[in-house]
Amino acid sequence: MLRSVPGDASDLRRCSVLPSISPLLTTLIFQEFGYRIHLALRIGVIINMQIIIEDKRVKHIPVLDVYQGDPSEKQRLIIMLHGLTSSKETGLANAYRLATQGFRIVLFDAYRHGELADEQFLSLNYFQKTMETTNIIIETVKYIDILIEYYEDNDALSGNIGLIGFSMGGVIVYTYISGDKHPAVKAAVPVVASPAGGTLRRLIQKAPQSERYWDEAKIALAEREAPIHRLKELKDFPLLMLNGVVDDHFAIEDVRDCYHQLRQNYTDKEKIKFIEYPDIGHHVTSEMIDEAIVWFRKFL
Repeated sequence: MLRSVPGDASDLRRCSVLPSISPLLTTLIFQEFGYRIHLALRIGVIINMQIIIEDKRVKHIPVLDVYQGDPSEKQRLIIMLHGLTSSKETGLANAYRLATQGFRIVLFDAYRHGELADEQFLSLNYFQKTMETTNIIIETVKYIDILIEYYEDNDALSGNIGLIGFSMGGVIVYTYISGDKHPAVKAAVPVVASPAGGTLRRLIQKAPQSERYWDEAKIALAEREAPIHRLKELKDFPLLMLNGVVDDHFAIEDVRDCYHQLRQNYTDKEKIKFIEYPDIGHHVTSEMIDEAIVWFRKFL
C-alpha cells in the first residue's frame, strides 16, 4: 500500500519508484521541499533503514540523488549513467541496491534524454537516434565533472567516487576514464558496453531497414572517438567490465580484445577484471550489480 503525506500523489511530479522496487515498498512519505521520498521497506519485518530519493537540478542537469541516512554525512559517491533512449529513472532499482550498501548514488539525464529531450530528438526513430549516439556521449561526458564539482562544493564527498554505466552509459564511462578524469574518481564499472570502434557500423548493418538512415560521416566520427584509442594509456585504474556473451549490440569478441589490450598496461592485474555471462544478451542482471557492489566496496 502506498501513501503520500502530505499532499496528493500528483505532487510527486517527477519522483518515481520502479516497479521492481515496489513489492518491497510499504510506506512512502512525501516531503514537498526538495521532493524527497522516504522509503520504509518491509521484508517480513520493517528494516530500520531509510533510502531517500531527492529530485533536483545541478545547474541544467536533472538529477536523482539516492542515499541512506543524513544527507550532510560524507559518503562514497557513485555516478550512474543510463542507456540510449532511456532516462535517469530507469536506474532507480539498481541505485536502491547500491544505496543500501552505504553508497550515495547520483543518477542524471544524458544529453537530449529524459527531461533534457527536445522535440526534434523525440521525433526520431530508433535508428536515427542511434546515429546521434556519439554526439550524445561527447556532451554527456561533460556533465560528470559538473556533478563532481557540485558535490565537492557542498562538502558531500568522502573523497572517493565511482562510475557505473549501462549500455550507452557504459560507453560514456569508458570515454570519461580515457580522458582527464577527476582525481577523486577511483573506480569504474561499464556494464553491457564496449570501448571498441565499429559498434555503430555493425548495428546499422545488421538491420536492413536502417539503410535509409546510414550516415557515413557520423559512423566515421563514432569510430574516431571510440574510447579504446585513448584507453590504451590507462594503467592500474580499477576497472570492472561486465558483458553478456550473446549481446547483440556489443560484440563480445570486441570487448575481449579490448580487455586484453588494456590488461597489458596494468602492473597490478587485480585492478582490472572482465566477467562474461553465458546466455546473457544486452541486459543487466542482478549478478552484475552484485559484482559492481563488491568492486566498489574494494576500491572506493
